[in-house]
Amino acid sequence: MKKFFLYSILLMFTCNTTFAQIFEAEDAVLSGGVTVDTYNSVSCAYMAGSGSIKFTVNITSAGTYKLTIRAATPLGEKTQDLYVNDAHVGQVKFNSNNSWFDQNAGALYLSAGDNTIEIRKSWGYMYFDKITLEEIPPNDYSLTDSVLVNTDSNEKTKNVYSYLRSQYGKHIISGQTSYWDELIAVAGKTPLVRAFDFQSYTVGYPYLWNNSVGGHTFGWTDNGATQNAIDWYKSTGEKGIVSFQWHWHSPFGGEVSTNTFYTSETTFDVSRAVTPGTAEYDAVIADIDSIASQLKRLQNAGVPVLWRPLHEAGGGWFWWGAKTAEDCLDLYDILYDRLSNYHQLNNHLGYWSLPQDCLYPCYIKVHCIGIHF
Repeated sequence: MKKFFLYSILLMFTCNTTFAQIFEAEDAVLSGGVTVDTYNSVSCAYMAGSGSIKFTVNITSAGTYKLTIRAATPLGEKTQDLYVNDAHVGQVKFNSNNSWFDQNAGALYLSAGDNTIEIRKSWGYMYFDKITLEEIPPNDYSLTDSVLVNTDSNEKTKNVYSYLRSQYGKHIISGQTSYWDELIAVAGKTPLVRAFDFQSYTVGYPYLWNNSVGGHTFGWTDNGATQNAIDWYKSTGEKGIVSFQWHWHSPFGGEVSTNTFYTSETTFDVSRAVTPGTAEYDAVIADIDSIASQLKRLQNAGVPVLWRPLHEAGGGWFWWGAKTAEDCLDLYDILYDRLSNYHQLNNHLGYWSLPQDCLYPCYIKVHCIGIHF
């Protein structure tokens, strides 16, 4: 039986949909050369090298809606632009498929009354059958446990958790990672959460500059992130909230000057990494110990941390999510046990944000509050 370790954890759940409307592509406003066509015996709209498909949808009540696009891509993988009420909200990637398939295009906030949803050509050259909107009821995190599952969490960490719970249903807590100074210059305000990244603190970091070879080599380097986090936290009068993610460059199996946290850039096998006695297992333990040294620096400086490891595991594009859900959860348990039990680190609140039910550890479902950055 799988053994689960309890963690101080924050989570955003995916909720069930309760309402659906279907809109046929051939009935939408087709422009710029998009034409009504038939593909695999289905009446549809065909987008060639230009144009757009614009749906007008009438919504009874404002809220968040899941958008599903039924499409076919016999000419290969395509990406198109998505607009809501004439505002660009992102791109939707469609994998190559000769048959009709349903593509989850994410969640959209729609106002009561008429709204427009428009698919504009980015790559073009694919077929569209229809879109489906399903109402998503609000998440309810009001029944979270007031006591952290890691009962050894220090007082500052418990205080952060209590504060996050107290803000439920009242405020949105803003955060920022890469463009801190630029955001403040534009907004004139400072976000409460500032996020940093541990990616350079392992020997598998592939961007260490080596003057002797005139290029990158693998190697651990302190890029200043830990100290910057400490300094920023102190500068806020200890009112700011520090968050750390970890773009975990694979311990081995990749090339220098590449992002080896991506599945496509490494041969590192997570299924072996969770198997004691393998070289992969020993390597991840060494990496976790290295990150523990930085969390220890933060703990010694009195800094509580929102901790985001193994992020976006459900997509499969990072090596820790490339195999089975069980492999990823086993790695999460190893990570927790090593940091909290072996290294006695009690200053971090783990948070987990994935839509896949199979990637929710059972203890997370009971001891959690909703958060997403």
